[in-house]
Amino acid sequence: FADAEMTVSLVVRLTQRLIHRMLDIPLDSAAPLAARIGQLVCAQQKPTAMDSAIKVKILEMLAFQIHEVTMAVNPLVPLAAGRQEIFDRRDLLTRHLFEQDAHARREIVSVFLAEFFGDLTGESVLSQTIVRMVVEQVPDFSLGYLVNHPVSLVAKLVEGLCALQSKVARITMEMIGANQSGQQVPRDPFMKYFQYYSVGVESDPFVVDPHETEQDPGYAQSQFRVQLLDTYAGLLQFLQRLEELRRNTQNPTIAVDFEGVKLCR
Repeated sequence: FADAEMTVSLVVRLTQRLIHRMLDIPLDSAAPLAARIGQLVCAQQKPTAMDSAIKVKILEMLAFQIHEVTMAVNPLVPLAAGRQEIFDRRDLLTRHLFEQDAHARREIVSVFLAEFFGDLTGESVLSQTIVRMVVEQVPDFSLGYLVNHPVSLVAKLVEGLCALQSKVARITMEMIGANQSGQQVPRDPFMKYFQYYSVGVESDPFVVDPHETEQDPGYAQSQFRVQLLDTYAGLLQFLQRLEELRRNTQNPTIAVDFEGVKLCR
């Protein structure tokens, strides 16, 4: 491309279509995030054609942007209980929430979460997708609990961000693999976007495979599974599972081993 402005415009339009399909949001709603990512892509790599390599770069940047938002929101999980604006909005919402039927409750909570998350992060585009993921996963009887517990609410949003960044990273790796048939896909740049890993203990050296969710067959059926707890949301989810195990299992045994720069057992 000879014209730099035309190049940016084309990349932004391509980015907008990819975000539209990837995040399942209206095309117009994808425009702000697409403009930012498209400009970053053009600044890092001079496109020579609208080919698959540019699509890969766009998706890499999208995964990175989601990861940045995840890391920004994550510290707010333990601080959420003291955020007065959350309580103010919650009180206003819960006064009317349980007077509605199930469908209306979900619509009300969706609007509340989208506005809250958009204000919290400044990412109105991502908030639409994350809120839809959260509301679809939470049972109807748990919506009230979620709204009345700010820590759990913010943690759920972080969980959604983690799941979304893993999805985008997986699709990016698959696209790279399709472009480099017969060659090994470089995994290291993408491993930080995943929380679930399986280790192939039968191979030498061991092979570590990332997984989008814990429901992935490769992860669920693996003899050696690793869950990375790199967010407060992940830690909270893990502790909740331990509590469920304690309640539902007679005399459970749990072994904990903390290792890091300063070894502590």
